[in-house]
Amino acid sequence: MDLDDRNHARYALAQTDPGNEESLFRNVVESAPYAMLLVRQDGTIALVNAEAERLFGYRREELIGEKLEMLVPASLRHGHVALRDGFMAGPLSRPMGAGRDLFGQRKDGSQIPMEVGLRPVVTAEGPSVLAAITDISVRKRADAELRQVNATLAATNHALRRANAEITQKNAEISRKNEEVESFVYIVSHDLRAPLVNLQGFSKELELCCAELETAVARLPLAAAQTQELMAIVRDDIPGTLHFIAASVGKFDRLINALLMLSRTGQQAYRADPLDVRAIAGTTLDMMRRATETAGAHIVLGALPVAWGDATAVGQVFANLIENALKYAHPERPPEIEIDGTVVGGLAQYSVRDNGIGIPRHAQTRLFQVFQRFHPERASGDGIGLAAIKRIVERLGGTIWATDAPNSGSIFRFTLPHHRPEEHPPC
Repeated sequence: MDLDDRNHARYALAQTDPGNEESLFRNVVESAPYAMLLVRQDGTIALVNAEAERLFGYRREELIGEKLEMLVPASLRHGHVALRDGFMAGPLSRPMGAGRDLFGQRKDGSQIPMEVGLRPVVTAEGPSVLAAITDISVRKRADAELRQVNATLAATNHALRRANAEITQKNAEISRKNEEVESFVYIVSHDLRAPLVNLQGFSKELELCCAELETAVARLPLAAAQTQELMAIVRDDIPGTLHFIAASVGKFDRLINALLMLSRTGQQAYRADPLDVRAIAGTTLDMMRRATETAGAHIVLGALPVAWGDATAVGQVFANLIENALKYAHPERPPEIEIDGTVVGGLAQYSVRDNGIGIPRHAQTRLFQVFQRFHPERASGDGIGLAAIKRIVERLGGTIWATDAPNSGSIFRFTLPHHRPEEHPPC
């Protein structure tokens, strides 16, 4: 007969004598959903239910009549006897071992974390204690795992706080260095204007001196060969040299203007307004109509999502990208420019696609750096435009990048906030 069959038999036996209190008591103990032991005053086990058998791995016949200490770990048995005797001297219903971890020992020697409730009872054999025992192994494991998770979370939060502090510090350093660089660029560019103005002025003065020198040479009583040689110097060599000086000064002046413009781009305050981006792109195309018609460009303006930003700055971005598409058109076909947009992950994304000569593969990583020009033979420029619009887009809270078009040409894409900057996009 297995354990469940024996339990059922005992329950049926108790039911045959419902007036017998001891039978009812045994029935209640046997039906309890947790392990229960009835222990005599001398520590002898008098009653064991089925859950206690399952919990400790003993058959009840092996437990009844034995001392309770056989279920206590060997290292704790001596102290347990004193605690048991103390309880028996003044028995009260209470949990056992308040503030301490309690363990029981199975038949196989393994230990079980437990909670024990004690209740004094009086039986025919005299004062006894009814112990209700709960196995809390699962709870202990869960508590340990929870502590580990909490420790991991605490360590992660600490690492995140430290990383955020470092990022904040680095961003502050980068911002400070950017301000220093922009200030340096502005000061240097401003200070370089004075010598440039002097170079331009003295070049003009030299041109006037050459004209006077030519008149003076013509009046000198020199041989024809000597006159011809001096005239070649005055009319050709010196003006040619002055022309190169003027060209270099002009280029230097344009670079200074470009640097000043780039510096102002980094320092300028931009608005955060709701934008009808399609209207801004349309206005930009109207302003560039003469250039697009001269180039014979075919332009398609698609649906562009609304965004938040500075209308003037966004117009500058479109103007620069359209101007680039016209500058670097393919010599064997008229320019085709397609302007389109969509919303991706809470950001408005815009694209300007062309069918031009494309971007050299080696230029991809340096495309938005200052003074980078990859087709100087195709058009004049200072290599500032893309660097400037990159700053504008980033200041507006977006990003910009470029890729080769699938067939030919290039695609420039940039993003802007689709919602008010302090708002979160809807889920």
